[in-house]
Formats: sequence, structure tokens, C-alpha cells
Amino acid sequence: MTEPTALPAPLPEPDHQHTGIAAAQAREVAQQQAMFAVAATHRRNPDELRQNLLKECANPVFADKAIYNLEFGNEPVRGPTIRFAEGAMRHIRNAGIESVMVSDTPTIGNRCGRRTWRCTFMDFENVRPWTDEFTIDKSIERRNPGDRVVFGTRQNAKGDSVFVVSCTDAELLAKENAAKSKSIRNLILRWLDPDLLADCSEAIHKTNLGEAEKNPEQARRQMIDGFDQVGVPVAELETYVGQPLTTLSPVQIVELRELWSAL
Repeated sequence: MTEPTALPAPLPEPDHQHTGIAAAQAREVAQQQAMFAVAATHRRNPDELRQNLLKECANPVFADKAIYNLEFGNEPVRGPTIRFAEGAMRHIRNAGIESVMVSDTPTIGNRCGRRTWRCTFMDFENVRPWTDEFTIDKSIERRNPGDRVVFGTRQNAKGDSVFVVSCTDAELLAKENAAKSKSIRNLILRWLDPDLLADCSEAIHKTNLGEAEKNPEQARRQMIDGFDQVGVPVAELETYVGQPLTTLSPVQIVELRELWSAL
């Protein structure tokens, strides 16, 4: 009698998860290689970048939200906002921005979870990445904790006690998006030439002042409405500037609009 033929071993089930990851990684590598190739043959023109950015700064709609003005240690600090960085990125050729979550610690009991993100600005011409990492606690401050998990308490700037509590998914997303925007802004500003930033700051101030001088009453109303949207009433504004808002000069209106942009 002949021996029965052994059946072949069953083929292993395909690992769809690992296959998908490998395909995504291959696409990412191919995209980056294509961008490096384009950057090598179509290099950016610094004069063109400067020209385009100064044109943006001459646009009143752009300039209105492009500069912030705050006081730190009784010293005024002016700088480009996130909106400015976003506008600049539209004109920077051969560069890209990426945000990746690198760790995610869950909330366990009364121990607050955390997420760490890495933002990268890649200059494909110089083959140089600029990176920044930040960590976000999965918490938010509330005067009334309600039924949320309480991680602790602290005193705010007004001396009131507030609770550090667990946040919802929507609150965590808003917190992450704000931190990512700030990180990306800082990376773009680090990459831009300091002289170009100074020229843009001067051009933005000139544009905003021109608009305020052209129609001071409209600029004053828009400034007041802007502060009202963030919960600052007229009485507090007048206390801050030490005079009635009806007597503000165009320069003062512009300075307050820059403060509102920071808020």
C-alpha cells in the first residue's frame, strides 16, 4: 500500500496591520524623495520670498492679526503671531511641516495622563529638519469640578482656587491644536531670516497705522468689539489705558489691536 500524501501546511494569515504600516511608510519615503528631487532642481528665491511676504504685510486683513503686543516684566514685547507664520508658510517653497504624537500616557485613577507631540519643519533644500517637542496634560482648570476626576488644586493669578480636572476629548483636542500651532509658529520664525522678520514687522505696523489714520472711528470700534469677544469690557480697557476710549490716537488704537491679537 502507498503511503498517504501529506497535506501541505496552511498558509499563514496575512498580517494586514503590518502590511498597512509598511505601505504607509513606503508612501512617506516616496513623497519625501520626490520633494527632495524637486527642491534640488527648483530652488527657492530669497528675494521672491521677501517680496511676497511684504505684499502680504501690506494687506490690511492680514496685517490686522499678524502682530501681537504684550508686556512681560513691565517691558513691551512685540512679535509675529500664528496667523503671520501661516501666511509666511504659504510662500516658503521646498519646505514642509509635520506633527506626530510620540507618546500617549493614559489617565489612571487620579494620575493625569499626558501626550507628547513632535513638530518638524523640514527644509528640503538644505536637508535640515527643525524640531520641537511639547507635552500636554489631559487636564483642564475649572472653578467647579462637577463629576470630573480631580487631580489637584491651585491658585490662579487673581488668587482664586481652581480645580485641575480631567478634560473631555474636545477640550483635549483644542488644547493640543493650540500647542501645535504655537510650536509650528516658533519653528517657522526660527527658520525665517531675522532681517526679513524685522522688515515684515515694520511693514505690518505701517499698514495697521495707515488703516487707523484713514478711519479712526471704525478702527476704534473694531478694537473694542475684539476685546469684548474675549471678555474685556470698555470699563477695564479705559482703566488700562488711563483715559476714555473716545480720546485714543491712531497709534494707541493700533497698540491695543496688537494686544487684542495676543489675547
